[in-house]
Amino acid sequence: MVLRGFKFVLVCAILGFGSKHLAFNNKALPMPAKQSIVYVIHLPIATILAYHVVRWPIGVPLSLRSLLFPRWLSPSVSMSSSDGRR
Repeated sequence: MVLRGFKFVLVCAILGFGSKHLAFNNKALPMPAKQSIVYVIHLPIATILAYHVVRWPIGVPLSLRSLLFPRWLSPSVSMSSSDGRR
């Protein structure tokens, strides 16, 4: 219980230090602020996708391949053959 209270106090101290000593603006800050929205939007999507893919009974290597290289993204896989047959 004491350790949990210490962790809480430590997090509060770090946040207080950051709010006091890191409150400034310069020309380099607006660009990362705009780009962070991409991270905030894509992270829940990637997490939900990974949650469902990991539950597939195909093993870790194939699950990882499915997440990193989806079939619809791969240029070597065509959706239909050149002569019209599937």
